[in-house]
Amino acid sequence: MRSGVLLSGATTIALIASGAANAADLEPEVKLSPAVWSWSGGYIGGHVGGGYGRTSFSNPDGPSIYGGVVNTPVFLAGGQIGYNWQKNGWVFGVELDASRAVSDGTNTCLAASGFV
Repeated sequence: MRSGVLLSGATTIALIASGAANAADLEPEVKLSPAVWSWSGGYIGGHVGGGYGRTSFSNPDGPSIYGGVVNTPVFLAGGQIGYNWQKNGWVFGVELDASRAVSDGTNTCLAASGFV
């Protein structure tokens, strides 16, 4: 009788353990869709920028009244528009860019100070 109870207990434990394992398998699988990412498509954009330049020069007739330095501030603006096509790991596209820079560097007078 004791072996029957032991066998019955072992069988019950085995059934409960296998039932718990099967219950875990019954949960619905969560399948993630593959990432949907593509470089294909059109785009439009713009850009702005600025800069600053400084040039020093010498006058063979002597130093200038207003100095021998020209400052040149710069402003840049432009835009781009294009379209890309992606095929497997390759991206092909066309793009149109346009930019304009405005820079004005002036020095008022190059007259030598000793002769004016």
